[in-house]
Amino acid sequence: MKPGIIDAPVLGITLTLVCFWLTRELYMRKPWSIFNPLLLAPVVIVAVLLAGGIPYNSYLPGA
Repeated sequence: MKPGIIDAPVLGITLTLVCFWLTRELYMRKPWSIFNPLLLAPVVIVAVLLAGGIPYNSYLPGA
């Protein structure tokens, strides 16, 4: 069986960078402490993993 994109390490790298970039853009527009990318990006990553049904063990190799 071929590994899919969910099993590839590139998923973790891409998800982490995209979430950080999006939360950074939000923080630049609204510089409130609650929108700090280092606080908000992990929350977004967890939400995406839960919503997509992606196991943490699939995300971890690329993170």
